[in-house]
Amino acid sequence: FIKTPQEGAQTSLYCALTEGLESLSGSHFSDCQLAWVSYQGRNEIIARRLWDVSCDLLGLPVDW
Repeated sequence: FIKTPQEGAQTSLYCALTEGLESLSGSHFSDCQLAWVSYQGRNEIIARRLWDVSCDLLGLPVDW
């Protein structure tokens, strides 16, 4: 369950450096593979609520 910093960076590097992934922009990747995202992770109402709460906790305006 624990990755080294190098292991943790691999998926980000993979997505940034692999040619041909442009059409998958915005998709979720895990361990250098396209990954399924749960319903909660795709729910725009939940995402907006998380954004609003995060802004409130940080003392930021909601729409900055």
